[in-house]
Amino acid sequence: MSMTMKPIVWIVAIAIMGSYNSFSQKETTKTSSKQSEPTVIEAPKEEEKYQMGDHDPVPYPKESSSKQEDTYMIVDESPSFVGGTAQMNHYFAKNMKYPERAIKEEIQGKVYIRFVVEEDGRPTQVMVMRGITDCPECDVEAVRLIRQMPKWEPGKINGKAVKSYYTIPVTFKLM
Repeated sequence: MSMTMKPIVWIVAIAIMGSYNSFSQKETTKTSSKQSEPTVIEAPKEEEKYQMGDHDPVPYPKESSSKQEDTYMIVDESPSFVGGTAQMNHYFAKNMKYPERAIKEEIQGKVYIRFVVEEDGRPTQVMVMRGITDCPECDVEAVRLIRQMPKWEPGKINGKAVKSYYTIPVTFKLM
């Protein structure tokens, strides 16, 4: 068994070495007829620290900034509706205006809304993440409900209130 394995390993090793040699020969013939020196990659200097870029999903808190401009996706304490989930459900039941067309056509479902809870608790930047396909009126009503909500308890990082995203489903169900 081990005798049959060795030839296969050698064949793979020879194939890899052959492709490496052909690559390095192509590279040396392009640059010059002499052997090229290996490429040296220098490490970053001490002063060059990591800088936050567009590729970062979550901004880091800035201690020196007096006005926090960033909106966080992940926080230590999530925003919450004042009074809790039961109070929020009561708010939806009391304030929802079920669209007439949705009632006639018996359309039900969930509209997923994403919004920003400001540092003072106001819901802003309301947008539909996924709506009810056959009922754009339901999407509009869900946005209206969120925009008119009372202030929330804002999200917090290190005990400090920050702007943060929050996603919530608004359920349309006929009783």
